[in-house]
Amino acid sequence: MADERRMTTDRFFGGVDGRLANLQAMLTYVHAENPNQKDLWAWLRSNTAARSDSTIEMYLQFVRAIDLLERHDDTYTSTAHGKAFAETGDPQLIFNVLTEHVKGFETILVAIDSGARTIEEIQNHLRWMYPDYSLPTVIVGRHLEWLCAVGAVEKHDEMYPLTGFGQIEARKLDLAQWLDFSSETLDLGWRYR
Repeated sequence: MADERRMTTDRFFGGVDGRLANLQAMLTYVHAENPNQKDLWAWLRSNTAARSDSTIEMYLQFVRAIDLLERHDDTYTSTAHGKAFAETGDPQLIFNVLTEHVKGFETILVAIDSGARTIEEIQNHLRWMYPDYSLPTVIVGRHLEWLCAVGAVEKHDEMYPLTGFGQIEARKLDLAQWLDFSSETLDLGWRYR
C-alpha cells in the first residue's frame, strides 16, 4: 500500500507548552464564528504570538492538512475532528490526526521504544525507514515537538523518552499499515539500527 501522507509538519502558536491550548481556542472560535480570513487572522494576532502573515498562512495550511480546519472561499470552518478537539481538548485526537496525515510519528515512537533517545539516533532510524527523504533534524525536531505537545514524549537534557501514553501508542502500532516493506523486512528492521 502506498503511503500518501505528507512527510513534513509545521508548528502552531504557543510553543510546545501552549500549542494545544492555542489550537483548541482557535478551533473553538472557528466553530462558533465561521470567520473569514481577515477575522481569523485578527483573532490569531490578538490571542497568540502570531505576527507574520506568512507564518499564519503556513500554520493554518498545516492545520487544514491534518483535517482540523477547512476553508471554503474566504470562510473557515472546523472539521468533525476540529470540532471534537475544540469541545474536548483531548490530545489523543491530535495524535490520531497527526499519524493519519503525516509520516514519521509512528516511526519515531517505535524508534524511541526500541532505544533511540537522541535526535540523531531518531533521525537515523527515520532515514532507514524512509530512504527516499533527506530528513534533516529540523523535520525530526518538529515531529518531536508535536509528540511532546500531545504528551507521548518528554524532553530531558536533549533525550526523548516515551511517556506512559507514548509507550501504549508505540506498542499498538503496525508499521506495515504505512510502510511498503514485507513482514520479514519489518521483523529484521523493527529494532533501532
